[in-house]
Amino acid sequence: MKRRSSKVKAEKAASRRVNKTHVAPPEVLEDLPLAISNKITMSDEELVHLSVRDLNRQLKASGLTRSEIVKMKQRRRTLKNRGYAASCRNKRLEQKDDLEGERAVVIQEISRLQEENKTLEGEVDNLRSKYSTLLEYARKQGVPLPADLNTNF
Repeated sequence: MKRRSSKVKAEKAASRRVNKTHVAPPEVLEDLPLAISNKITMSDEELVHLSVRDLNRQLKASGLTRSEIVKMKQRRRTLKNRGYAASCRNKRLEQKDDLEGERAVVIQEISRLQEENKTLEGEVDNLRSKYSTLLEYARKQGVPLPADLNTNF
């Protein structure tokens, strides 16, 4: 256990050291051990946008060991997943904004319809009142009303 932890510490220390003879671009695979980044200089963006065929060709030509190649491929997959997650978050936020906009429109429409409904209810009440007054006047004056006329309010 001690041996493994001291080995990990040594690898971390080695990865922190800066190689003075080889200056790599700042975005070059920082999470990979220094040994890998010294053998191949490729930015994260290049790694993500390379086709699998081109990546395999470059990895073979670089002289990396099998485990280093696996680490590079894992790094590529991690970066691609990170990109997919970011685009999914953006899409979800856009959908949320769209739905909030639609919701505001629907709420406004509901308010408008409620106001219209109140106005129409007032008009109906007014017409009922006028109808009742007219029926009352017709009865007092002895005006004959049709039998099918609804006089129950």
